[in-house]
Amino acid sequence: MPIRTPTLLALALTLVAGCGGRGTPGAGTPGAGTPSAGTPAAAGTARPTVDRAVAQVVTADGELRYPGVPQTLSFSASGKLTEVTVTAGQEVKAGDVIARIEPDALDVNLAEARANRIASQQQLDQLARGTDLERARQELERAKNNRWSVQAQRDAICGRARADCGDGDEFARQACKATREDSQTGCDQAEANTNAADQGVRIAELNLQDLEARQDTDRKAAQAKAEVSRLALARAERDHAGQALTAPFDGTISAVNVNAGIDIGPGSPVATLVQTRPLRFVTANLGERYVGEIRVGHKAKVILTSYPDRKLDATVQRVDSQGQRDQAGAVVFTVYLDVMPTDDLPVYAGMTGRAEIDVR
Repeated sequence: MPIRTPTLLALALTLVAGCGGRGTPGAGTPGAGTPSAGTPAAAGTARPTVDRAVAQVVTADGELRYPGVPQTLSFSASGKLTEVTVTAGQEVKAGDVIARIEPDALDVNLAEARANRIASQQQLDQLARGTDLERARQELERAKNNRWSVQAQRDAICGRARADCGDGDEFARQACKATREDSQTGCDQAEANTNAADQGVRIAELNLQDLEARQDTDRKAAQAKAEVSRLALARAERDHAGQALTAPFDGTISAVNVNAGIDIGPGSPVATLVQTRPLRFVTANLGERYVGEIRVGHKAKVILTSYPDRKLDATVQRVDSQGQRDQAGAVVFTVYLDVMPTDDLPVYAGMTGRAEIDVR
């Protein structure tokens, strides 16, 4: 018995050690979690794919602004201001009369512009028909006919002045000499008339040549003059129609710069009009992460700081195509949302709040 006990104890310890090496993780053993060469995991552990979460609502802080810049209203013509029909803070509709100037001077300007337009167009039409050239040609023909008539008279008169009085009796010779002497004075005048007729022909020829040379230049000048008169007439018509200054769009008069009774020039500010509807919510800190999901027309809700329990309906109007870096260096994009008007809440430009844009 003393001999078997150590042997059995050694055998038991050996069996226990063998079972512990298979079931207890340890360095260099399969139980430590290291795959064996024959297992699929030995080829490498697969990395998980992280999908970018798509937001359904994108939020950004911002403020309300007017949808357009204030516009200064002025007359295009000078005149005496007879009436100012608006006051600061007044809401107006497109086409409402803001002010008027007296029409007398505008009536005169319009009449003069119409007369100049008619005259310039007649001159252009005359050049196009060649009336001046035709008249110059007729003048030349008349000058030539006059010269021929004068030359015939000269030849007749001077022929008598050069008559040979050697034939006939004494009485006939004396009568011929008397006629020749009388005709000599007329011949001198006839020669002067012929020279004048020659000069008239030369002047008519030069005038025709000048008109022919200037025909193209004159036509271009007349066309330019006609165009200037057309533009002047159009401006006079606009000025005449503009004796009443009207609102170009719906908005609110933010300032009135003049009073009735003063003389006013073109471009002088009369009033300032601001488009106030629809108010536009402009974001200030929309990050670039979700800006690519925002589209024009997306619906949104705007919660103003003044009315934290109300959500105002809004629609994305546009997104700036150029991002800007904020003070922290992050890129932010400006989104403009048109806010639907409300009748029960006083809403003003400059109010701050937050927009919730539905991008589903």
